[in-house]
Amino acid sequence: MQETQVLGLLAATLYLLITIFPFLLLLMILFKKNKGSHDKILIAWFGVHAFNSFLEILKVAGLLNDLPFFIDLNRALFMLNLFFFQAFGRSILDHEFKLKKRVVLALAPFAVWVLIYCVLMVYKIAQPSTTNSAVFLEFPLPFQLLEAIVITGIVLLCIGMLLEIKNVNRDDSKTYLTGPVHNFRKLLITILTVFLLLAIWEYGIPETIKSEGFKLLWGTILLLLVVMSIALFSFFCIRQKSVFKKQVVPKQSHESIIQVTRKIKQIMDTDKPYLDPDFSVSKLAVMSGEPPQKISEAIKVKHNGNFLSYVNQYRVEEAKNMIQDPGFKNYSLVAIGLEAGFNSKATFNRVFKNETGMTPSAYGQKIKMTPIDEHQ
Repeated sequence: MQETQVLGLLAATLYLLITIFPFLLLLMILFKKNKGSHDKILIAWFGVHAFNSFLEILKVAGLLNDLPFFIDLNRALFMLNLFFFQAFGRSILDHEFKLKKRVVLALAPFAVWVLIYCVLMVYKIAQPSTTNSAVFLEFPLPFQLLEAIVITGIVLLCIGMLLEIKNVNRDDSKTYLTGPVHNFRKLLITILTVFLLLAIWEYGIPETIKSEGFKLLWGTILLLLVVMSIALFSFFCIRQKSVFKKQVVPKQSHESIIQVTRKIKQIMDTDKPYLDPDFSVSKLAVMSGEPPQKISEAIKVKHNGNFLSYVNQYRVEEAKNMIQDPGFKNYSLVAIGLEAGFNSKATFNRVFKNETGMTPSAYGQKIKMTPIDEHQ
């Protein structure tokens, strides 16, 4: 009996910590300096959780017994987690965060909750013997299904974002910052852990464990793991920064950009500096007499890409010409790639396929099968 009381007291303490955490997280993020768009989303997210925790405290204290609407609202606000998590993730992974369709669609579970709530509320009012209780408590099944959908959605979004980070191509996208990417990966893992534990707490323990003693024991262990996960989550949240570099370059006039791009094109067409595997924006700056920042901005504005992708387009065209040229028929494809300026076979194959939609070998086979007068 004494062990049960100790476990009950520990569980109550852990539950109180979980309830207080949103207030602490909100304070920490409010005092964070140099807030980004993701921090502003976190403020709104933690603000909703803080309000929800306030309702939870009132509910436990029995102050909402005569206000069933707030008990239902306490459950309904959980639906917003999917929206805030999707918005937070996209604000980290997208160059410019906007409320796109996939972010707005994350509000669907909350909207469906409100719709079902209104229908059941009308049904309750229409009944001759209506009890003054929360709609959720009288009709739990549809709302529990929606909560399960939200938890599943967050888990799938976590996995999708982890895969998105894993597939970041750091060769073609130099704007990614390694530190914030690693931190965001850890943050996603903690969110994934928290919601998986909540799913087990909400649906696993009540259904599989019948003994009240075991239920209390496992419930206490789960609460402890949730508290630890939330603590890690708060630590990673405060450290999280944008995963993109903020490139501050002076704005150029339209005429200036045209002049710089013409100068760059003339150098690329005449001198073919891209044949050098170590060719860089600094070397192009020396050849053109323009600052590296102006060259990078001109390429970005005119060609909608970075310096490396721009240079690789020239290298791919050079490789295609060599493959078609009878003078290079004794060259291997690897040798042609190196002659065109690529520094490795893997880079040559990857970039060539990205630009043409086929591998160098497939392109070579296509050229052999095509009559000469067709591709000349």
